[in-house]
Amino acid sequence: MLYAAYRRKEAQGYLDWVRENYQRTGGEWDQKNVEDFVLYELRRELSRPSEVSRDFAGKQVGVSMIVAFVALARGDEETGRNSFAYARKVHAIYHKGRTSPRLRLASLDNYAVEVVLRLLVAPRAMGYNLDIAERSRLYRGLDPKVQKIIQEQVGRHLKTQCEQEGIDFQSAFPPPATTQPPAGGQKSSPPGAGQAP
Repeated sequence: MLYAAYRRKEAQGYLDWVRENYQRTGGEWDQKNVEDFVLYELRRELSRPSEVSRDFAGKQVGVSMIVAFVALARGDEETGRNSFAYARKVHAIYHKGRTSPRLRLASLDNYAVEVVLRLLVAPRAMGYNLDIAERSRLYRGLDPKVQKIIQEQVGRHLKTQCEQEGIDFQSAFPPPATTQPPAGGQKSSPPGAGQAP
């Protein structure tokens, strides 16, 4: 999970340490970088019909999406793009050849809507401290289709907080039709919904 959580140097160091100290070779241990190692593990799990591969892939996608949206809220577009790209890659690898609806993951759009709504409404419940300005940046960077889906819930939960902090809710979280992209940037649509970050 270190790699999905964008702790990539730490994950690489741990992989190198295990490989060196336990003289691991063959299969996944021959993968030089940690992303290849994780994707090898995913492909290996997929060769076995089980719920384990679904859980493994789902956690990789979910954590990557959380990291991506937190990064975008904090103005770190590179981490956001890289995390979205990894989530897409894992999702695509997992679904390649999956026909059973029972074993399929939710669409990336569904992951995105769920994650972004939780981050906007209750980021601390997900382990993040995002102030109103960061949440506004995240909201304003979303595709208008996503804003439309979540706008009512965002309003229900954040209007009072905005008032308490002396922030105009309509300016911070405008209706989708009037939302402008962040200065100098494009809309950050979730994977699969228009232009990806």
